[in-house]
Amino acid sequence: MKTEPIIRKLYQGKVEVKFFPDSHIYMINGKRNTGVTTYIGIKDKSRPLILWAVGLMKDYLLNLKEITANEVELGANQHTIRKEQAATKGDEAHKWIENYINAKKGKGEHPEMPEDKDVLIAVNAFMDWVKKYKVSFVNTERIVYSLQHDYSGKMDIEAIVEGKRCLVDIKTSNSLYNDVRLQTAAY
Repeated sequence: MKTEPIIRKLYQGKVEVKFFPDSHIYMINGKRNTGVTTYIGIKDKSRPLILWAVGLMKDYLLNLKEITANEVELGANQHTIRKEQAATKGDEAHKWIENYINAKKGKGEHPEMPEDKDVLIAVNAFMDWVKKYKVSFVNTERIVYSLQHDYSGKMDIEAIVEGKRCLVDIKTSNSLYNDVRLQTAAY
């Protein structure tokens, strides 16, 4: 089933942003526009990713009793398998947080706690952060567009954190990389 585009009017109605969630495409006043994450994707991240992928393959192969051609192939694909697993868990945590915020704002039901251990860890960390820093939510999944730089995006959360209005980007990785700084600065 195809999701309908989300349409927002910005800059006192002068800019119409159409966001197509299924394809992650932005249209600005009828013309396709580049999103923040596309621009950030231009940055070369290959060196750390190569080291990570090689390490996964090495660990996989060292744990085998017998190495066959098929096992080597599986070893070579460990980075793809792990990346997809992590992305799925990250998407689940992100969706739970979005639903939680919407429920707090009266737009839906409070989500059930996740059953997956890794997703639950992310959700509990989020809830601890909310409590510790007295977070109140302004909105979630807000579509933005820079008239000056001509790019668009969808920021995760706008909130009041310890009395200050903040942009919050949800990350479920073990580390924060420099592209996170670029992404939040762009929003």
